[in-house]
Amino acid sequence: MNLDDSGAGFEIVDDLRSIVRQQGFDPVLVGGIYQLQGQLAQLVSASMLEGLGWLFGVFFVVALLITRSFRTAMAMIVSLSLCRFCMLGAAGFLKVPVDIISAPAANVCIGMAVDSMIHLVFAVRRYRRSEKDTWKVWVAARDEQWRAVAGSATIIATGFAISRCRIFRPLSGLGWW
Repeated sequence: MNLDDSGAGFEIVDDLRSIVRQQGFDPVLVGGIYQLQGQLAQLVSASMLEGLGWLFGVFFVVALLITRSFRTAMAMIVSLSLCRFCMLGAAGFLKVPVDIISAPAANVCIGMAVDSMIHLVFAVRRYRRSEKDTWKVWVAARDEQWRAVAGSATIIATGFAISRCRIFRPLSGLGWW
């Protein structure tokens, strides 16, 4: 992976280099914790993008096998993508740092969404046996599944909110997700 100087840690290293140059010295080697922080930030970012990309690819195959419908599988992938973009977009808007502690929250969210969608599709398949109207089938499946989805989302949200009360700074950041 090519690590260019574009992370927050790299900005500090650039500032250190410019201060040293202003004093008439030629910086040969600048790094330390700031350089490592910048590299870590880039690796976490690349890992999130690549990992979620592979996750969507694998889930698309699973969705095709479960739904037996390209259209439904695509709808599920689009829904998961919206979940990802809303979550990461909110993190960016609120300026929440995405680091090795908070990045897995995206994976937890996507995992819960995948599980909920699989249960929804199985409910649709069950109701399809007794009802022929497609809209009524989806409404019945939704009515069956919403309590479980809302309950698990509430439990996870409560767990992350409890993390907000922690004194350890990186773990308290989980409470903002």
